[in-house]
Amino acid sequence: MRAKLQSVLHPSTTVVEGIVTKEVVSQEFAISPDGMRAIRIDVKVASVVSTGTVTLTFQTGNPVLGWVDTKDATEITADGIKSILMIDTVAVDAAKMPLASVGRLVLTTTHADDAVTFVQVYVTQGQ
Repeated sequence: MRAKLQSVLHPSTTVVEGIVTKEVVSQEFAISPDGMRAIRIDVKVASVVSTGTVTLTFQTGNPVLGWVDTKDATEITADGIKSILMIDTVAVDAAKMPLASVGRLVLTTTHADDAVTFVQVYVTQGQ
């Protein structure tokens, strides 16, 4: 398997402020056959204000049939890189595989003062 790196930063959602529920923060991206078995999403965030809870969730599906929360939320508490990894050799991940053919990231916040700036979003598919 050859790993493929792709930038999927959403051009219009680089700064998220206030209370949001499952706001899309990445472009939708195709998941390759290799990605359906192993996928890593790296998200670089800055200017994080986490007064409430700020969580990032990986979803798969499509705009017509709907979206499913595929990987449990990753809490964002400080500036830096947050990674979401799914691989078919991990039992909890394998139970949700193979993945649907389209993925995206969504953000949920719980406090009016919460804020996050998305600097980069990269997806690596395959191993």
